[in-house]
Amino acid sequence: LSNGAAGRVAELIINGVDYSSFRDLLMQNGLLQQNEEGMMQFTFADEDEHLMAFIPTNEALAGVQLPSEPDRLSDWLLYFFVSVERNRMGDYVLPGFEATRITGLNTFRPMDESGDRFYTFYVQNVLPLQVGADEAHWVEVRDRIPLFATDGIVYTLTQVVQPE
Repeated sequence: LSNGAAGRVAELIINGVDYSSFRDLLMQNGLLQQNEEGMMQFTFADEDEHLMAFIPTNEALAGVQLPSEPDRLSDWLLYFFVSVERNRMGDYVLPGFEATRITGLNTFRPMDESGDRFYTFYVQNVLPLQVGADEAHWVEVRDRIPLFATDGIVYTLTQVVQPE
């Protein structure tokens, strides 16, 4: 596949020119750090966790008003990450694979202080994949095929999906 890649999701975000603004926000808020071995890793996910990352481009973030408080900004950033394991998924949601369906996935962004409930990110597996904060408003991902990593996939968003 032309979008096949070696490495991990964190490395794709670090090296992605289109994602430098999002990457900087992750690093400034302590969500993406270098570990003892010198590898970049997410601080919110387990080391062996498989992720679906929906990353807005620099252009998409340019017109967005971000939360000003660090804790709220961290929570906002966590909305763009979904764990395959925590959502009890057998595999990633891929564009055009199987019958068209809408899947609501729990993100890493907590809905309340207790952290028992999480915001939902909706994915529709049409071609190209569509995503949204609800089932009425959809944004198409940029690439028909996501970037594949050893621990997940990265979808590129040209519009920001705002968590409700």
